[in-house]
Amino acid sequence: MLRRANPKPRLKRADRAVLAALSRLLPKGLRVHRIVTPGTLLRWHRRMVTRKRTQPRSPGRPPPGGELAELTVRLASQNRAWGVVRIQGGLRRLGHRIGAGTIRKVLRGRRIPPPSARDDQWSTFLRARARSIMAADLLHVDCAFS
Repeated sequence: MLRRANPKPRLKRADRAVLAALSRLLPKGLRVHRIVTPGTLLRWHRRMVTRKRTQPRSPGRPPPGGELAELTVRLASQNRAWGVVRIQGGLRRLGHRIGAGTIRKVLRGRRIPPPSARDDQWSTFLRARARSIMAADLLHVDCAFS
């Protein structure tokens, strides 16, 4: 909780330069304990420039298999009102663990748009649960001794 509220400060390039310049004002005995030196700043800069030029981007995690992607697309197309998190829950109930971001990528790749608006209307609720409501209303027992 404390780390979230007060994250570790990140030193920018300008901050490192200022600290390196201010470290020159320290006595010789204290200079040994300094965090940033001019050499550190140069090494850091060279490492960043070299990394940007030479290292290729890592491919990351591979996309989900064809069967899982097809199942995701099938759930999304059959249940138009379901969002990504609801599809994720449906897949989890079927025994597949997949992240919401991965589901989003699969649907975006197949050009399936997200649900435009939530359908929180009373008529939609009644249509979805019509059978259970009818069964509950028609099959009841009156108790005379309650």
